[in-house]
Amino acid sequence: MVNIEPINISELNSESVFQSSFWAYVKSPNWVSYAFRYQTNRSGGTFLILVRKLFLSFSIAYSPFCFKDIDSKELIEISKKIKKYINENIILVRYDLSYSNDNFSFIKHLHRCKYSIQPKESVIIDLEKDLCFKQRVRRNLKKEALVEVFKWDNSEADYNAWYRTYLETAKRDGFDARGKAYIKRLLSYKGVDVKPILYLAKHNNEVIGGIVNIRNSFEEIYLFGSSSFIKDGVSCGYSLQSYAINRAKEDKLKYYDLFGIGEGNLNKLTTFKTSFGGEAVKRPASCDYYYNKILASCYKFIENIRFKAKRG
Repeated sequence: MVNIEPINISELNSESVFQSSFWAYVKSPNWVSYAFRYQTNRSGGTFLILVRKLFLSFSIAYSPFCFKDIDSKELIEISKKIKKYINENIILVRYDLSYSNDNFSFIKHLHRCKYSIQPKESVIIDLEKDLCFKQRVRRNLKKEALVEVFKWDNSEADYNAWYRTYLETAKRDGFDARGKAYIKRLLSYKGVDVKPILYLAKHNNEVIGGIVNIRNSFEEIYLFGSSSFIKDGVSCGYSLQSYAINRAKEDKLKYYDLFGIGEGNLNKLTTFKTSFGGEAVKRPASCDYYYNKILASCYKFIENIRFKAKRG
């Protein structure tokens, strides 16, 4: 038995930064936000549903990194019950469940997604334990000894310089850069539930990279960043992450999430992130619950073609 009730966005109290009023703010106005409280026989809490228009009068719903402890039947029941509270005509709801959700399995009416926007694996560092950086980190921190790392102080010149390095990194590494205004809006959030942070790295008083992190009272997550090479392959990535991890530990947070590892073209990134220690974690594949089987199937078919073309 599952009970749900709609709540105000400000009442969201999940440990995940992606289930917060902050994330609702970040995704607006392209996504409409709804918040709910739920209770099962085993667990309870709050969750965020984001809704985006597709075409004509049809929309999709989405909940990122939700439900730490839920089983498949409970998720189906939640999917059925939220629809009456959502104004838009949604054809499906998609869930990216939290890492290490042991009670979940795919059953009838829950459709496995072939691709996912959010990472399926990550490295999470338990900050309540001693940090265990590997030799690779210690060796590269020596090479980056002249790199200065600090928290952005709202300097427009430094932000513009960092964004140039971000565009260069996107071109070099082959990912789509987020818009300058989008990132600035993210960093300007003034709520109390989540704090966005831009850490910058300088060498010879020149900005050579930076990382955008978000934190609440429980965890800090690395979202994205940039780095330029100084010489002979020396950059600032190890200095930036080491600095951020140590600040999060000093501030008594519980976890630091390096947000995304994998195989294939992610091998180098995986080697980099796992060198900071921590535990490699996985989450279930993204899953959909269909409200309109024909339209949802068509949408998924087109989406899979687009993902495949984009990822080569």
